[in-house]
Amino acid sequence: MNATQSMIEHSPLAMATTEGPSHVLRSVNPAFCSLHGKQPDEMIGHPVALAISGAGVESVLVLLDRVYDGDHGGAVHRPHYTDPILGSAPSLKYHSYMAWKLPPGESNSQGLVIQVTEIAESSLATELFELATTEIRELNDDMRQVNEQLIISALEQHAAADRNRAIAEALQYSMLWEHSEKSFHDLRVAVFYEPAMDDALVGGDLFDAFRLHNGSVMLIVGDVTGKGLRAAARTVEIRFALRAFSQDYIDPGDMVRRLNEFICDFHFDADDLGNALVVLSLIVIDPVTGEVQAASAGAEPPMVLRASGAMEEVTVSGLILGIDHNAAYPTTKLLLNDGDLLMMTTDGITETRRGMDFFGSERLLQTAKNVLEEVNLMGVGTSILDAARAHGGGRFMDDVCLLLARRDRIMSNPVQLQFYDDAV
Repeated sequence: MNATQSMIEHSPLAMATTEGPSHVLRSVNPAFCSLHGKQPDEMIGHPVALAISGAGVESVLVLLDRVYDGDHGGAVHRPHYTDPILGSAPSLKYHSYMAWKLPPGESNSQGLVIQVTEIAESSLATELFELATTEIRELNDDMRQVNEQLIISALEQHAAADRNRAIAEALQYSMLWEHSEKSFHDLRVAVFYEPAMDDALVGGDLFDAFRLHNGSVMLIVGDVTGKGLRAAARTVEIRFALRAFSQDYIDPGDMVRRLNEFICDFHFDADDLGNALVVLSLIVIDPVTGEVQAASAGAEPPMVLRASGAMEEVTVSGLILGIDHNAAYPTTKLLLNDGDLLMMTTDGITETRRGMDFFGSERLLQTAKNVLEEVNLMGVGTSILDAARAHGGGRFMDDVCLLLARRDRIMSNPVQLQFYDDAV
């Protein structure tokens, strides 16, 4: 008799050994037989499934299969009703089965050792409660660690967002229009900008005005895809790219075409695809002659309100920038007479709506016509924005940019433009 067999034979606990994948009982001790109410010859040589048949035997077999296949096993609890004492109900107890592999070197090293313990219902409930409490405590510890990591991550993201917003606002602040509308001789210019976000200057709208080396004035209004730091950086980048291109080109169509090539060449990679699109309206005005040259890249068409009260839309078209490297951008010409008002805007104004009723270009022109006698463009622009905002229920859902320009040859004492590198 080997050591394991001797231990089983003399153990006060119910124990047995099995052999093979069918778990045939090879030996049983008296306590094992007593617990199951059978004689040794009724059990030895029979599979466990037959020797201990009854409720819960399936869970015992699952345990034995797992241990036989190399798992560490565990314990399963099988219900067992004891025979009732006369005049009383049968009591419920549980048989707790544990199993492990026979030690190496035993004559049947492919077998298992089974140990069965009888547990009263109250004892089992206590055991299960303690097990559940331990598992819940471990789960809570895990969840606490996860929550701590989520909180740390959220704080880090919030801090990064604050840094990005500060950088973006610094970039866009450099573009804000803070000078007199009399900055250009014979031409009044005023810009109105209002971001959709109440707590920041940051948006994707682009605007600029500066004098070219031939004395003409370039006016720019556009919209860059996105919001925040990326959009603010691109507006600054595009603004200075156009100032650089203006040294080599005078024709608006040529400048827009060159800008489109620049965007396609330097921003159309896999990470930026669809995020480097720009709509733009570019106009060059000769304040002396009133000649206007206009080009557009998917932007809202410029509008002209004549001093006589006549209203017209400048017919100009072109593909959004950043889509086709070879796109062409034609130039449209017209004449701006003394007192005529030119309006350039992003779709934040015209697409302001009440339900499905858009503010539109007609309301924009009519509002401007109602205040055409205003001497200062500030009054005209403020009236337009107030009307559009009221139409939208008191707020804009998108960034809003409006640029107004009016020929005024009787204007005197023009002041020097204070807009950074005006003479680029």
